[in-house]
Amino acid sequence: MLESILQVMIDRIQYVDRSLYREPLILLAEDHEDSRKGLYKLLQLELPEATIHEVENGLDLVKKVQANRYRYGIIISDLNMPIMNGDKALMKVRELNPNIISCVYTALRNDEAMRNIHEAGVKNIFFKPDPFPLLDFVQETYKKVLEARSSYREKIAV
Repeated sequence: MLESILQVMIDRIQYVDRSLYREPLILLAEDHEDSRKGLYKLLQLELPEATIHEVENGLDLVKKVQANRYRYGIIISDLNMPIMNGDKALMKVRELNPNIISCVYTALRNDEAMRNIHEAGVKNIFFKPDPFPLLDFVQETYKKVLEARSSYREKIAV
């Protein structure tokens, strides 16, 4: 019994280490296909080296993170989505991996939306339809995540 528990712990540590040796993934959650595809193309132009995954609702966002919890470096989420809203999904993501940097890209500007965003622990909020502040943030953040993972790899190698 103890050996199997130890093996699970070793496997998990090795998985985390392998994940941190890879480039961080970007996850884009947006229910409107045109908006999602447009933002995806802009992200590809700004960060051609990045791998970007797409989902169309909050539940799929959580499932993707559960399957790759240490690979994602940045999540961009809309708020108002079917099945599970972005704020609820980002709360669950934070429980899975609090190191993932999340941001919200939304058209909602009311008090309730802002309260929900803050309750989800998200500090980075960008408003539609202007994608350029969001793109600048993602570019800068992606570079920081790459540097942090590189620094981690160097520490492990020593």
